Amino acid sequence: MQQETREKWKAWGSDDGSCGLVPEFLPHPSVEETVQDFYVAFHEQNTQRLDELLASQCAYLDLVFYGPHEGKENVINFLQAAREAMGKNIHIVIEDIKSEHLTATARMHLSWKEYKMPFTNGYRYFTFEKYQGRLLISKITGVKELPVRPSEVALRLLKAIGALFDRYPLAAEMMLKAYGAEEGKHADMHFDLFGRGR
Repeated sequence: MQQETREKWKAWGSDDGSCGLVPEFLPHPSVEETVQDFYVAFHEQNTQRLDELLASQCAYLDLVFYGPHEGKENVINFLQAAREAMGKNIHIVIEDIKSEHLTATARMHLSWKEYKMPFTNGYRYFTFEKYQGRLLISKITGVKELPVRPSEVALRLLKAIGALFDRYPLAAEMMLKAYGAEEGKHADMHFDLFGRGR
């Protein structure tokens, strides 16, 4: 038994100091540990480690700012560009990681040095696949906090328009008529916001 254990360790830590196969008696990294490894590799710009963590057909999608990046090479290129754009003082702080089977949710924010940056709260949703006994990241979906929620913008805009129409009812009526808001009819004359003919 001891000889077998030594052989397994020998396969893992080879004579030249490099790491080989992970010994069978060591547990594989969990979903949470893999997410943490991903962020360490991201901050260190360790493209080799990112390559080991990402599935070949992985995808990165940010629901607010970025279009989808598909394929390992494209995702790594995007991550490199994002890290370079952050500079040396901005970094991601992981507040919490929750996992369930082959998915994980990381709650995070950005900090400049030790100061939390406003409006940078967000979530990353990780999906994993198993390949040859290893956990690989197959998809990352990002959602960021916006300074103003879209619903709030819509409500504020609606309130402002309503107040403007109430304050200048004649102008509002003529403008809406000019743009065909009355039963689909178009007026012959167009007016500006204050009812002046154009």
